[in-house]
Amino acid sequence: MTTTVINVNGMKCMHCKKRVEDACMSVQGVLNASASLEGSNVTIDHNNADISLIKKAIIKAGYDAE
Repeated sequence: MTTTVINVNGMKCMHCKKRVEDACMSVQGVLNASASLEGSNVTIDHNNADISLIKKAIIKAGYDAE
């Protein structure tokens, strides 16, 4: 298992946090996703998931992923 942290801009509330987490969880290989409003990021535990696909899912959900 690998842990990756992705910076996410645009999260303002708990609804945003849940949308980002759900977007990450939709990508194959993602085991857990925990977004932080304070840190403006999401921590992802995964088994060799494609990070670019995770970022695309976050962007599709309406947020900026770096």
